[in-house]
Amino acid sequence: MTQKEKLSQFYDEAVDFFLSTVDGDIPRCRPLGLQRLYEGEIYYGIGDFKKVYQQMQVNPRVEIVALKGMTWVRVNGTAVFDSDDIPIRAEILKTFPMKKIYEENGWKLKLFHLVDVDVQYIDIMTVKESFHLD
Repeated sequence: MTQKEKLSQFYDEAVDFFLSTVDGDIPRCRPLGLQRLYEGEIYYGIGDFKKVYQQMQVNPRVEIVALKGMTWVRVNGTAVFDSDDIPIRAEILKTFPMKKIYEENGWKLKLFHLVDVDVQYIDIMTVKESFHLD
């Protein structure tokens, strides 16, 4: 199992996972509900109408945190937004629960992946594993 497969599986099994950005000099954190592993890359999704999307346009450095039992993972990196015609987007939209609402309002689901990624798995207060993803 690759590190990205392991991370995607951790997200799938996590109670919740959260995306942190900055808004000027104020940190912002919110639940993130969409991640998919596709052809060796983890893709995340957010709406183009949301403040988080605007914040990431200004500063694409983000952090994602997920919790599973007494273990959590901290992932930070730089968000790279993918084109709207990326093949995984069509697959995600087939099962996207908010597809109708997005279409009715002219909103777009924007997919991004992370580059320059650092990952830490932490068990209560001890870093169990730490590595950089290419």
